[in-house]
Order: sequence, then C-alpha cells, then structure tokens
Amino acid sequence: MRKMSSIFLLLLLVLSAVYVNSQELITIPDIENLEKAKVSSIFDGDTINTYQYAESIRLIGIDAPEIKAGSKPISEYGYKSYQFVKDRLINVADRNVYLEFDEDKFDDYGRVLAYVYYEDEEGNLILLNEEILKNGLARPLFYKDTSKKQEIFVKAYIQAYEDRKGIFEKYDDESIVVESDALTQKDLGRMRWVKVKVKDVIKEGGNYYKIISEDEDFYYGIRKQEFDAFFDGYDIYDLVGEEVMFWGEIWFDQRTGQYEILGRAPFEIKRFVNGVQGEGGDRQYG
Repeated sequence: MRKMSSIFLLLLLVLSAVYVNSQELITIPDIENLEKAKVSSIFDGDTINTYQYAESIRLIGIDAPEIKAGSKPISEYGYKSYQFVKDRLINVADRNVYLEFDEDKFDDYGRVLAYVYYEDEEGNLILLNEEILKNGLARPLFYKDTSKKQEIFVKAYIQAYEDRKGIFEKYDDESIVVESDALTQKDLGRMRWVKVKVKDVIKEGGNYYKIISEDEDFYYGIRKQEFDAFFDGYDIYDLVGEEVMFWGEIWFDQRTGQYEILGRAPFEIKRFVNGVQGEGGDRQYG
C-alpha cells in the first residue's frame, strides 16, 4: 500500500509539472486589473474604436490584412480578418472589451496600443490578439516596447501554420507558385509562393534584412524584430545562389520598383535541392 501511495504521489507530481508547463504561456490577467471599454466600431482586423477613447485602439503584436488600399494593397484575407473580429466583439462579446497596455500606450500615429480581451459564451476571458493569430488572420508585428506577450504570439502564428488556418490554407497549393519575373499587379494582395534564385542577402540600416532575387525584380524582407523572434539558428546568408520559394502576400515597393513579401518565419521559405522542393525552413516547431 505504501508503495502504491508513493507511485500515486509521483504521478501527481509529474502531472502537475506537465500542467504548469502547458500553462506557462497563458498569462490571462485578473479582469479587475484591466480597463473596461465599449466597442463603437471595427475598423479592420487589428484596429477597433471605442466610446472611451477618441483615438483608435491598435491591437499590439499583430498586423492584419488590409481592407483599404494605401501603402499596402487590399488583401484577399482582409475582409475575413475584419469579419472575424466583428463576430467576436459584436456578436459574442456584445461590444464589451477589456484593455491591457504595454510599456507605451500610444504609437507614432496617436493610436492607443492595447491587448484586447473579451469574454466568450462560457465566460472565459480571451486574448483577441492571440486568437486572430491562431486563426491565420494576422501576422506577427513586434516592437521592443510592446513585446511582453511576444512568445505567446510566436506560438500562435506557428499554430496557424501547422493547422493551415487563414492565410496558410493555400500553403500546399502548387497552383499559386509563380516565378518572380511573372509577377503582375494582379498578384498584389494575394498569397503566393514566389520562386527565385537568390542573388544576395543584405542588411539595411541595422534592422531590416532583404533576400534579393537574381534579376532584382523581387525581394523577401524581414524586420529585425521578427527575425530575432523566429529565425534563431537559421542562416539566411546560406540562401545565396540557391533556388528558393518564398511564401507570403505580394506587395510592391514603390521606392525600389520591386515586388516584395514581408516575411515572418522560416517555414515561409522552401529550398530546392537538385531541383527537388524541400520542406519549409530548417527548424522544427512545436
């Protein structure tokens, strides 16, 4: 009996450790410590408006697809992202949200920066920023002063990729592979695999990497913040001279006259070895 008790106690300790490890990234705060607000309208997948603030509320850590043309094109997933947020905050939360702030409360455009929570049908407090990423309806966008939940967002984006949610639903679709010299204005805002031979990898201004195609008609860019978050142990300079495919939404850089993809993670890159397509990235996620 004493031996059985010891085994049972050991099992409890193991299960407790597993539970703690599985919960270590769940940092849902006490609702009393959050600022309550009422949603007046949804602007897009990463921006909402409330009655409490004259300024828009910009969701920290994510970059949702565009629904209006501007410096970036209208995205094929923009409306889905907008509808997802609208459903959660209007239909489920009845416009009630709870705001948590990071080091800086305002961005350079005067918008309020916040982690936005809402209560689901069971009364659970849900972090909307994370939920959007998990469903593949936004991509990570990190800054040094808005990063206390960065690890949560990294895992959420990886989960969207693994589950082929949202922007990743066409990840395995060979019909959307295009050579860089065949890109046209019709590809803008669309998810594509762009096939190139890499000419060079350069670093601009200390905080931006560019992987440039042989004909210099396309580049895959990576901001340093996302590079540091996702590319640990991945040598992008090793891509020089290789045939590679890059996954992402097609933009056009008016300044350089090149098509571009703003990258986030190694699984958005596939090499060709002896003409055979390899797996995305060299790093295992999980």
